[in-house]
Amino acid sequence: PDDAGAQTADRYEWQAMVATADALSLYFKSLGDDGALNPTADGSLVCEHHEDWALIEGTASEIVSGKHRESSRGPFSTYRQLLDEGGVAHLYQRWVALGRGQSCRLATSGGLGNDGARVSSVCARLRQDPTENDSDVLEVIASVARVLMELDTTTTVTDDDARSFLAALSIQDGLPRRDHLPDMAGRSYGLPVAERLGHPDAAEAVWQAVLSLVRARMRAAGPAL
Repeated sequence: PDDAGAQTADRYEWQAMVATADALSLYFKSLGDDGALNPTADGSLVCEHHEDWALIEGTASEIVSGKHRESSRGPFSTYRQLLDEGGVAHLYQRWVALGRGQSCRLATSGGLGNDGARVSSVCARLRQDPTENDSDVLEVIASVARVLMELDTTTTVTDDDARSFLAALSIQDGLPRRDHLPDMAGRSYGLPVAERLGHPDAAEAVWQAVLSLVRARMRAAGPAL
């Protein structure tokens, strides 16, 4: 039996669910302790435009690549795995094309090991201090620049380019996989919103309502608004 098509559909559904979690997080932040919506809240989720989805809050924006990784594939352990299979190289291309002013995030069910973990650590350090300059940071920056150029031989990536990109990048790893996320999503992501709205029993309903909106917009023929 060939279930590759079903597995692919599951991965797209996984992306829609992770984007839904982000949408609910935006909404939660816009609610007061009494459940009233802040009238100045202007957070938005934009699906399948530039990247898998984007989050916009005021003048700040973040583009997100969602990558489901099966447990059989193991963690992202090399620079090439993380940049190519993890979609970070594509994030870099979109970051450059959009003017380098937005933050970027890889959201993945995969884990990080060895050089993959080093990249994540250096990203966090550069967000705190973009001028960080010890030997480990410099080695990761140079390696990322080199692999980006190996993956796209038409582009030139300087160490300064790689440094600025890594300072804008975060990696959200170890997310629940496609066979676990549906069972826990209502409790984990719908419940905080439901409780703030004063209806804790509606956690699953909140989750399903927002998921239905995001799922439609993740499809090529889906509505844009």
